[in-house]
Amino acid sequence: MKKTIRFESIPIKNPDAAHRTILSELIILNLDNGFYYSANEVGARLWELCDGRRTVRDIIALISEEYEVTEEEAAGDVFDFLGDLHREGLITLENEPDD
Repeated sequence: MKKTIRFESIPIKNPDAAHRTILSELIILNLDNGFYYSANEVGARLWELCDGRRTVRDIIALISEEYEVTEEEAAGDVFDFLGDLHREGLITLENEPDD
């Protein structure tokens, strides 16, 4: 069962996802299903921040600061992108209240 992403969630990259950044574009290959995904510079930065140490709240704060947008704007984009990664099995979520 897929978990809901929360501010306290800690996203972690799936070790079965190969990735490379080429000219600020992120390419991810899901080795489990053979599908590949691409993302722009912001998506590449978000992927980099899914390091198993930062919460979603931490990631939102960093994106807000680095890209000079409000935390509300950053939160919408971060939740959307992480939601897509999670649905595709490219990240897992740790430190959930129900873990």
